[in-house]
Parts: sequence; structure tokens; C-alpha cells
Amino acid sequence: MTGEEALGRPVYTHEFELNREGLMKELFHGAPAPTPEEAINLIPEEFWVLTSV
Repeated sequence: MTGEEALGRPVYTHEFELNREGLMKELFHGAPAPTPEEAINLIPEEFWVLTSV
């Protein structure tokens, strides 16, 4: 079973490293899922890369 299947939502790759405890609380204790903005904000600013399309 994938993280997305278990949680019923898209799970960003970086969440497995930067939000492991939050994922466990969400899965086993019914904690609310982070908003997409909260999930993205887990990434430290020094790793943000801006691109234009």
C-alpha cells in the first residue's frame, strides 16, 4: 500500500523525511492532513528553486 492509498490524499516525497511524525499521527491517530501550502512550507527556504515556464 502506498502512502497516498493509506492516507487518502497526495503525499509529497519530502513529507516522508520532513514530516514523518505528522504522517504517523495522521495515519494512526486521525490527525488532520496538512494543507498543500503547509506541506510545501516544510521545505527549508534555502532549498527553494524558482523557475519560469
